[in-house]
Amino acid sequence: MPEIRIATSNPYIDARIKYWAASNGSTANSSNISVTIEVIRTNEWTGASYGLMNTSVKCNGETKNENNFRVSITNQSWVLIFAKAFTVKHNDNGTKTCDINISSSSDFGLSFSKQISYTLPTIPRYTSIKSFSAVSKTNSSITFNWSTADIISNFTCNFNGAQMYSSNTDTNSGSFTVGGLPENTTYSNITITVTRKDSGLTTTSSPIPPASTTWTQHTSNLALNSRGINSIALSWSSNYACDSICIYNGGTPIYSADGFNTTNGTVTLSPSNWSSIAPGKTYSLTINVRRKASQWWSMSGTISVTTLALPVVNGSTPNAFNIGNNLTVSVSNAANAAYSLIFQTYQSNWTTYKIVNVAQGTTNTTLSLTASDLYNMCPMSNTLATRVTCQVTVNSVTYPPNEYYYITANVTNSNPTFSDFMWETNVGTNINNIISGTTNMITGYGGLRLKFAANSAAAVNSASVVSLETKILFSGSVITTGTIPYSSSAFNFDISTTNITTAGTYTIQINALDSRKNRSGVVSYSFTVFAYKKPSISASMYRFNNFEQATLISLTGNIAKTTVSGVQKNAITSLKYRYTESGTPYPNTYENLTEYTTSNITGTDNLLLTFNKTDSSNPFKTLAYEKSYIFQFVLTDKMEFSTVFEVFVAQGTPLMSVSEDGYVGIGMIPDFESASKLQVSTDIMANGKNILTEIDKKFNTANVVNNLTTTAAGYALDARQCQALNASISTLSNTASGLSTTLSNLSTTVSGKAPTNHASSGTGYGVGSTANYGHVKTRNDLNASAYAAGEALSAYQGYVLNQKLPDSGWKLLLGNGNSGESNNGISYRLKNGFVTLVINLGGSTNITIGTNWTYISTLPGGYRPSINIQFAGKTPGTSNTQLWQINTEGLIYAAAVSSSVYSRASITFPVN
Repeated sequence: MPEIRIATSNPYIDARIKYWAASNGSTANSSNISVTIEVIRTNEWTGASYGLMNTSVKCNGETKNENNFRVSITNQSWVLIFAKAFTVKHNDNGTKTCDINISSSSDFGLSFSKQISYTLPTIPRYTSIKSFSAVSKTNSSITFNWSTADIISNFTCNFNGAQMYSSNTDTNSGSFTVGGLPENTTYSNITITVTRKDSGLTTTSSPIPPASTTWTQHTSNLALNSRGINSIALSWSSNYACDSICIYNGGTPIYSADGFNTTNGTVTLSPSNWSSIAPGKTYSLTINVRRKASQWWSMSGTISVTTLALPVVNGSTPNAFNIGNNLTVSVSNAANAAYSLIFQTYQSNWTTYKIVNVAQGTTNTTLSLTASDLYNMCPMSNTLATRVTCQVTVNSVTYPPNEYYYITANVTNSNPTFSDFMWETNVGTNINNIISGTTNMITGYGGLRLKFAANSAAAVNSASVVSLETKILFSGSVITTGTIPYSSSAFNFDISTTNITTAGTYTIQINALDSRKNRSGVVSYSFTVFAYKKPSISASMYRFNNFEQATLISLTGNIAKTTVSGVQKNAITSLKYRYTESGTPYPNTYENLTEYTTSNITGTDNLLLTFNKTDSSNPFKTLAYEKSYIFQFVLTDKMEFSTVFEVFVAQGTPLMSVSEDGYVGIGMIPDFESASKLQVSTDIMANGKNILTEIDKKFNTANVVNNLTTTAAGYALDARQCQALNASISTLSNTASGLSTTLSNLSTTVSGKAPTNHASSGTGYGVGSTANYGHVKTRNDLNASAYAAGEALSAYQGYVLNQKLPDSGWKLLLGNGNSGESNNGISYRLKNGFVTLVINLGGSTNITIGTNWTYISTLPGGYRPSINIQFAGKTPGTSNTQLWQINTEGLIYAAAVSSSVYSRASITFPVN
């Protein structure tokens, strides 16, 4: 590692330069040059020189810098100021000489420079092998050709890592023969290694394809004797005595044997000597026999052998059967081996239910299955999933099931039974006030109470009764359905029939439903529903002559007669009313009306109620004419009462009213708050004309014009001119081409506030003043060198300018040290719009801090935060914390939690 020590501009400081190269190899043909620079103080001064160093190194045309590197140079101690690496490309022949130019300066008066010429170690070269191949062979040798890109001095040939040939040479191509090889031998991983003459570097080729010596032919034969599910019996022969054989399947060795001296033999392949043999597989078998005398091998022809297939359940087996019946299973390939039939059922998973061992050759086997067991396995379904498969064990190998035959077991003849039920209608209601008995109903009301005895339903074959199903039918159509939870104990269940609105005969049907969704027979009963509807009432009331106290009424009501077997069962029980003056509460009780009449309504089973008082000599009520009233009426029958019907009776309206203070009302009571003494409720007719209407017409047309030129006050536009004006405005808003013409005179209209060169190529931009607004154009650059009226900086350029805010450098605010991050005192720095405040108080700092908040100093105006900031600093070597605070006025406070004044802290914040 070369090292150069040089003097600097400071007679008490030296610099040391170290540089060295590391090769990246011949392929990259480059080296990495590392350069380090250190400085040291040479005198005995106990202090230090410190500040920022700026060092630049240019190596082979590439420059790298180390700027603003903070150093503190002390006595007799080297300080590293620069350490970087350069990558340098070598010449084609591997040589390289380059220049290293060094310069360095500091902000404390230190500088030096140096130029170095550096010759790098030469990177040697390799040759490349252009060709290498085997070109011929005999029963004891193989001949090879080779060529290289450069002259070589030596080459060697290796067979699978062992050297088989070596020779010196002075050429770039040739051939050689490797002899003394055994007959019929194949060699792999054959390579050649060459040595380049001028560099001495060696190059090894990639392996070429395997090469073999020739052999003297002898024959081998292979034949099939027999086969089983996992066995193949073979016989082999050769025309020479052999001592070793190897059997292949598709080129892969599967069996070998040696140590004999014979021309033929037999081999049985089975799991004991070939673990991969399997049932029903086809194999391509060959045999390679080795002649004992020459040890040469001879491969036979290929024979194809398929092992026997496993027994398997076939399609003659039914895919469904009824539980309770036997199941006959049919098997293919039964002659190939004995087997076991495995019968499984599925509930939450597959479970083996029965295993039957079957002799070889048996094709049909009847399984005896216990019906109660199968029923218990499917209490919630009418089907049970089952499957059956064959399992075989041959030559100590058990072949697990791999083919299942799926069969559905059906539940039949398993419907539940349902005996009977009792019932009654209208339980807990007042319907029997109208009709009697427990089998009749009325429309829109009531319900059925169903009564079930204990164990009224029963399930079979491991099922359970889960519910009872109900249907109500009318004229053969289902109008409602329901589900009743079942209990084996006696129980009742109520069904509402309020949705039945049509009279007639209805049928209720009930059956049991079990857990398998099977249904019992239906038990039916009929009941009669008679017509009924809630009473209704309506009324109208009015004053005689629309003014007098005599109040007349016309009232009608309607109830259902509900006729049963020709007998009317329903009747009116009351007709009542109550009333009150408008704005006051009703009385708590109603009054009875008894003077009504009733009559049948033709074609219906309803009764009409009538109550009329329309004669002024016999009014319903006499009511003060100056008041208004509200009446309520209610009609009640044996079952229900009507909706309350409400009638409003207005105060009387006189033909003429004259008050003592001079108010006169015609067809109305005067409004005594009005200034008009004569008040008329309608128009006034004279000479066949409505005077008020005529006055309105005159007023409405006298001041209407049909043009847009009238300037006199008090006139209005007619509808046609309003429509024309609206169309013109719409055209103006939608037609840009006409807008410029319209605006051409706008400047005079607004006293010149819109110059004609607005948004034009002119140079005037409407510069504003204290009296007038202006407008500007924006610049998107920072190139303006002088003031230009009406120009403003774009937001983007404001961003660019903000990014270029100057760096104020470190300034000392308080303390007796130098300014900077690592020196005693309080220092600050403005850079890119952010202020960094560094507090580094040592024992030599002339600051005293008490235990409470103490004012320390004030930041300059341009360096103040926009919000109050509080932060902490650690006391070196202790766990004590010094708290600091800066407010928006830049006042700095401190509070000590211990007696020590030592503190280190820093914070960065945007300026206000």
